[in-house]
Amino acid sequence: MIKKLNINIVNYKIEKTATFIFDIQGDKNGFPDDKQFLINENLQLTVNENDIKNNKVSLDVSDKNIWTDKDFYVTVRIAEDFKGKLTFAGNIFAFSKDTYYRNYFGEWKKFSVGEPSINVDVILQK
Repeated sequence: MIKKLNINIVNYKIEKTATFIFDIQGDKNGFPDDKQFLINENLQLTVNENDIKNNKVSLDVSDKNIWTDKDFYVTVRIAEDFKGKLTFAGNIFAFSKDTYYRNYFGEWKKFSVGEPSINVDVILQK
């Protein structure tokens, strides 16, 4: 079960609030599948500067009961009304890891130049 979505932020300046919009998607040919969502609702987290603790923000989704036994991707974007600056933390030495990106709902692309520090807390069922 997916419990929590976490983002590590190394630098920020938020004028009012920042709304993070998350999607949890299945896999299609090694990329996030825009037609296969693990949950059919918007997952949003709105924060101000005081909500960022130890350079981290988290969205608790344990009440959504999201279970999967397959590969999945967590995507995140910032709402268009955001005013300020955000720099995500990351690991530049993770050359064996793939990072996926796209420009405004365009085609997904993969590159291996490190990874952003976005992680997921899960509960494993045996």
